[in-house]
Amino acid sequence: MKSVSIGGVDPGRSDGKMSFYRNHLKEGRLEIKGFFWAPPQSIVAEVKLSLDGGKTWVDQDKINLEKDSFIYSFSPKPEQDYDLRVAVVDTKDNASDAGDLPRAVFVYHEKSGEDMVQAGLLELASQYAARNQNGFNALISPGYQGDRGSLEDAVARDFRQFSEIKLNVIPSKVLFHGTDAKIDFHYDVSRL
Repeated sequence: MKSVSIGGVDPGRSDGKMSFYRNHLKEGRLEIKGFFWAPPQSIVAEVKLSLDGGKTWVDQDKINLEKDSFIYSFSPKPEQDYDLRVAVVDTKDNASDAGDLPRAVFVYHEKSGEDMVQAGLLELASQYAARNQNGFNALISPGYQGDRGSLEDAVARDFRQFSEIKLNVIPSKVLFHGTDAKIDFHYDVSRL
């Protein structure tokens, strides 16, 4: 197996459970694509695909098999965990190991990625405006690469210095690259 993508995202680049949103769907369906190679004098006869870690397998007639690739699309259920396994079997009955590829565990969220990002930013701004430093810090990723102590000091200093300022955060653009998001936003500041 060369590679697999889910909704256009390579699961090998993820460290944990992946999240997909409405903007990853194509005509209401999540598309799984795979590319593989077969040894010389051999042709791929079938692709085995499971969405539950190998407990059950998708019917072969639902997988579009090409010479060196396949496409499978389905309508995901919101908030359901999926555990993708893929194996390829050639005409000589040689099968790839379903464990050849990194484990791909994912979940689909009914909201768009932009909706989820906007809700997170608004909650962060809400905690900031309420001067709830613990609530604000709880929303910061544990993977934050900066100095968390400096961040907490800056937030506390802002709470003291800007106690009469109202901050309105407005996300203006969200770009997705796999499961990472880049957010452009602007804000309006006014006196209370």
